Amino acid sequence: MQHQRRRRSKAAAAELGARPQRGGRRGPGTLTWSPDGQLLATVNENMPHAIWIWDLGSAELAAVLCQVGPVRALAWSPAGRSLAAVAGGGRLYLWSPAGASVVHVPLGGFQATGVSWAQGGEALALHGRESFCCGYVGT
Repeated sequence: MQHQRRRRSKAAAAELGARPQRGGRRGPGTLTWSPDGQLLATVNENMPHAIWIWDLGSAELAAVLCQVGPVRALAWSPAGRSLAAVAGGGRLYLWSPAGASVVHVPLGGFQATGVSWAQGGEALALHGRESFCCGYVGT
């Protein structure tokens, strides 16, 4: 009986286009709300290179951002208009409803693993294991 249940589970997963996984993580691993509560940014453990941005006011997916590497950290600006992301390399990814951009960090070998905004939203800091850098965001 146990064996039949397992077969049905695999068949059901195959019909849905999903691969059953053994162990490991599944589902959202990172979730961060915009300060106004209107947007939610998520990173799914099964797709660590993609950032999903959900508009909860309209109950729709606002954007999907595909990164070069696995997303390490996300942070909304204090005003909630911009999302900053790092994916372990020397780049900062910025998104707003108006569009997206990539900023290259000119520090050789820098690997960003975290990001945080200044309280006023005019600057942000990226940090790695051995160093950090600060940058200003144009308005």
